[in-house]
Amino acid sequence: MIEFKNVYKKYENNDNTAINDLNLQIQDGDFFVLVGPSGSGKTTTLKMINRLIKQTSGDITIDGKNIDDFDLREMRLQMGYVLQNIALFPNMTIEDNITIQPESLKWSKEKRHKVALDLLSKVGLDPEKYAKRLPRELSGGEQQRVGIVRALASNPKIVLMDEPFSALDPISRNQLQELVLKLHQEMKMTFIFVTHDMNEAVRLGNTIAIMRLGHLEQIGTRDEIVHNPKNKFVNGFFKNQQNDDKKLKLIIDSQKCQEVDKQTPDLTEEDNISDLASLLRSQEFALVQSADGKIWKLTTQSLLNYLSRDGE
Repeated sequence: MIEFKNVYKKYENNDNTAINDLNLQIQDGDFFVLVGPSGSGKTTTLKMINRLIKQTSGDITIDGKNIDDFDLREMRLQMGYVLQNIALFPNMTIEDNITIQPESLKWSKEKRHKVALDLLSKVGLDPEKYAKRLPRELSGGEQQRVGIVRALASNPKIVLMDEPFSALDPISRNQLQELVLKLHQEMKMTFIFVTHDMNEAVRLGNTIAIMRLGHLEQIGTRDEIVHNPKNKFVNGFFKNQQNDDKKLKLIIDSQKCQEVDKQTPDLTEEDNISDLASLLRSQEFALVQSADGKIWKLTTQSLLNYLSRDGE
């Protein structure tokens, strides 16, 4: 178990307290999500667990032992860490990227090789095709899959994930959300995941902690957060994101959209209207795949027609 006891963090030359009297417990094997708007303190909280950031006061313990009493290098080797910026080593093969921590732990070459190939298979990357490739030969989504399995390669007890999917397109993001849920279920590690997206938090988290301005506003299961928000901020934060989260299926069903021949879709009908709006800022149309496999062409006019009809 990881526990924060009366933890504060205040940066020099800054009057604001980044973390203000934080008290929480993260149980072994949980999928624990820290969610909140920018500046809420969620990433600071995450980075204090592996001592990338040092708390100003208070105690952080792992299984009852203060994190300051651990050997820093050994402690970090027992933790996985996944960033938004994947940061794969460009001149190392995918297999060598994955096995960096096992090599530091002095695992045999045979064991490292077996682990790398097994993990690549788990995330849908054929080891025969991908193990010897370089990072530049992979798409962004594929690189992030490698980043995830690199964090799992040493079989750590704790995996820290700092907004790992926020830079990806909606389809890749949805696929990787499903992937980490599957890996968590299979590998029984403690996942601690940071996001600013309440819908991602509800989709992934067994336990969700909502933060604002360094304060813990509410902590609970997804059902408790959704159905029993503790205060107006929690209720508003969730409802505001829900309002932006209407599915593209609503646009397809509400009007005569143009069907096109089979092409690679940008989105699916289960993606959000906000995702469509973001794409249409940089391109004239988006291709959306419906559940029956058809591809639909949605334009800015499609969006405006729907919004007018919907009364928004």
